[in-house]
Amino acid sequence: SGTIRLDLIHFNAVLDAWARYLASPTKDNDEVIPKLSSIHNLLLKMDAGGSGYNVEPHTDSFNHVIRACYAPWTSQDPPGDESTRQKALEIARDSYSKTRWPDAHTYAHMFKAVACLLPPSTPNADDPNDTRSDKHHLCRTILESCCRDGHLTKSSVWTLRKMFPPLEFAELLLSQIDRPQLRGETMTKEKLLAMPEDRLHVFLPAEWSRNGQRFKGLNRLRR
Repeated sequence: SGTIRLDLIHFNAVLDAWARYLASPTKDNDEVIPKLSSIHNLLLKMDAGGSGYNVEPHTDSFNHVIRACYAPWTSQDPPGDESTRQKALEIARDSYSKTRWPDAHTYAHMFKAVACLLPPSTPNADDPNDTRSDKHHLCRTILESCCRDGHLTKSSVWTLRKMFPPLEFAELLLSQIDRPQLRGETMTKEKLLAMPEDRLHVFLPAEWSRNGQRFKGLNRLRR
């Protein structure tokens, strides 16, 4: 009858297009949260059985939505409203939590979302005596899953290194090593930070990147 049956490719193309639009200088900052809410709702409807779409979202679907959440803050004219960042982070975290098979892009996008959307000075809301920020604790939780799944990439390491002061970045990486020993010697914060930035990834446990190494675009040398 001429009716087009939409499949996963069509839905992913829509999600990707919205993520690209939100990163563009032509976006309307007043429309950021309405647009994010719309594509988030589309993702949830895809993920809900019996939604009428008859399309099961793929990991790429969730990745597009997470990317869209921080995309406005990578543009030349980012939104300045704190509540907008908070809502965008909520959508990113919800999309991440519903991703059944996260890959290296999922983790790379989440680290970028945290970097763009969560202020560095936010204290730990659960423990006033803990001087580390909510940003540190959230990244530590995400990094634990990332390393467990073997999806750590150079891109994620670079994002984390740029996000935190040197000693806090080193503490974050060392927190994932049960016995902080690499290449036969005890690893300390100072030794870790002394490694060349473009070689640091090589000295980390191989199991952390056993799957992430397949994602060539996330492991290119920075120019």
